[in-house]
Amino acid sequence: MCPSCLLGGFAPPSASVGASAGTERDLTTGQTQGAIEFALSTEELQQKFPDLEILDLLGFGGMGAVYLARQKRLDRLVAFKVLSCSPDRYEAFSLRFEQEARVLAKLQHPHIVGLYDLGELEEGGPDGLPLFYFSMEYVEGSDLRVRLRKGALSADAALSIGEQLCGALQCAHEMGVVHRDIKPANILIGPDNTAKIADFGIARIIRNLDDAEDITRLTLTGTSIGTPQYTAPEQWDNLEGVDHRVDIFSLGVLLYEMLTGNVAVGVFDAPSKKADVDEEVDAMVLRAMNRDPDRRFATAGEFERALAEVRLKRSAIGRSRRNAMRAGKRIAIGAVAVLALVGLGLWFFWDRFDQDCAPESAVIAPPAAPVSPMASPNADPPSRQSLPAADFAAPGHLRVWGLLDNGNDPAVGLAGAAGMGDYVAVTANTRGPWAALRSDGSYTTYGFEAFVADKLWSRLDYAHSTCPAGLTSEGHLWCLDDDRPRLIGGRAGEDSVVRFATGSHLVYTIDQQGKLGLHFLDSAVRSLNLDEHLVAGIETQLTALEDVVQVSASNTNGIAITKDGEVISWHLGLGVVPTPPEVVDVVRVDCGAHDYYAVDSQGRLTTWSAQIFDSIQLKPPDDLGKVVDLRVRLEVCAVQFEDGTWRAWLTRRQSERSSVRYQHGQRLVEKINGLGPARDLVFFAKNEGALLYWIEPGDSEP
Repeated sequence: MCPSCLLGGFAPPSASVGASAGTERDLTTGQTQGAIEFALSTEELQQKFPDLEILDLLGFGGMGAVYLARQKRLDRLVAFKVLSCSPDRYEAFSLRFEQEARVLAKLQHPHIVGLYDLGELEEGGPDGLPLFYFSMEYVEGSDLRVRLRKGALSADAALSIGEQLCGALQCAHEMGVVHRDIKPANILIGPDNTAKIADFGIARIIRNLDDAEDITRLTLTGTSIGTPQYTAPEQWDNLEGVDHRVDIFSLGVLLYEMLTGNVAVGVFDAPSKKADVDEEVDAMVLRAMNRDPDRRFATAGEFERALAEVRLKRSAIGRSRRNAMRAGKRIAIGAVAVLALVGLGLWFFWDRFDQDCAPESAVIAPPAAPVSPMASPNADPPSRQSLPAADFAAPGHLRVWGLLDNGNDPAVGLAGAAGMGDYVAVTANTRGPWAALRSDGSYTTYGFEAFVADKLWSRLDYAHSTCPAGLTSEGHLWCLDDDRPRLIGGRAGEDSVVRFATGSHLVYTIDQQGKLGLHFLDSAVRSLNLDEHLVAGIETQLTALEDVVQVSASNTNGIAITKDGEVISWHLGLGVVPTPPEVVDVVRVDCGAHDYYAVDSQGRLTTWSAQIFDSIQLKPPDDLGKVVDLRVRLEVCAVQFEDGTWRAWLTRRQSERSSVRYQHGQRLVEKINGLGPARDLVFFAKNEGALLYWIEPGDSEP
């Protein structure tokens, strides 16, 4: 999480403070000229802004700092940016502040950091100096500079981010705004690979700021306009005459760095020499970086269309490769099947021959034992079969507690469930939509009725907002991808789907033959930062599994179990995660954001994670009894006991960056632990608060 880059290079609290936006560094002494030592504690800032809850210091520098704060009235997390300056620079700095505010107020785009509020306190800064402040959109994740320290991104991730940034810049350019400092530190990357441009503070408003005096005053504040490696040549030669094409140049340099891991300075190789891209990408990147503005893309929108075309081609090629792999596998399986049939025919012939020639006293072997119903992929999940016939297993009323993502009370959406006491299962989403299954097989829904209306559903799942999905009684699996219904499994010529699980922009299916399938949605192409070869290797191992009876997913984590109790767990960014040897005879599995859970036939719970997450994982309580069911959602796990009660705990250690979500998670855990018997539940611990839906058994309304 790095909104400190909103400060244009301010250091995080644990790092040494270097030159920041609005300061000059003396290259001979290493000292910052014209800067003040900015130091406001969270307590001091809290006194100055009582309407905010100042939670943490995220970054600081010579002239300002960024804090994590919560707007109390809206219960919304914000990045609170405060700036100050020395008296001799007040006039110029005040002008720059006003300019940045005007720019940010104009720009409303999904890939630009949004501005909520701004202002000035005349004596609010250190030593009674003026204090300027912004209340801005809080972006959870890191800046691109941090990501690039680990090396180049995957080609698909780099192209996706480039396409998002082009769209944002096109929006800004259409409003007459040029950023003029596109660089990794000014690009925030969210957990779902969403990119947002930050710090339009040195942007020039072409249509509204043409006064030469203002331009001169702005460029003489000691702030360099642009960062050398990413700066277009014309920015050095004719500052007043630059236009939107300087951003296209900078984005070309940035795209090259994302693809190769290196900054394009001096003599450099084409991207295809260092990354998994072809010459078409070379031509596109080099065109954007052309020293002559007239030979670059004319607009960011034109650049965006070129990127989209390349990504669509890559996606089609990737699908063709996977289909070819599947076809080859089917041919191999077919050949084996033919050989098996030939062998079976020969065996049958010789077996009949032996029986015809055998003496009448020969012993005939008994037939093989029938397969247990639990081994069938069409059977209910094993944990449900093992549930005792107790009161908590009876249908009940739908209940809710907590807050939605927008801060609203979710109880409003439960009006359609009032008076109905025959619910048996529920699925929900943090934004408010939910679906609850009744004992007669019908669904009550709220928030996505249009998706549900015209089909007979056997199961609905809305736990992942990226891909709400439903399985029809005919075995057809439908999913909402970018709000468009899409048929994922059970199409003509395919086996019907009997079970499924949704992750982040993807769906896992189990067909009638117990085969596991992995299906990426169209939205995954621009949203997931995954290595294509690694994913292909995981997919090969998953599709080789036989007799799969259950699969569970959480974002890019997944886990499956076969009828023999064999378990395989994986992370799409890390590969297959080794399963502990003691995990045997398993009847129920689930997974969270970073860990995996298995319950065996004796009710024992075992957890594990990939090695890189060992240091953050919290183990389950030692005194757990016999577990009959479990639910895991990101960083909270809840298990159910034979009496129908649930016990929950947090699965990840608290950190400075996750302290708010951790606190909401603790409230959620306390609520679940105090529920009493519950038929089913779904829950979320998030930065905005906590949310819990559950089914309370019994006939009476509260």
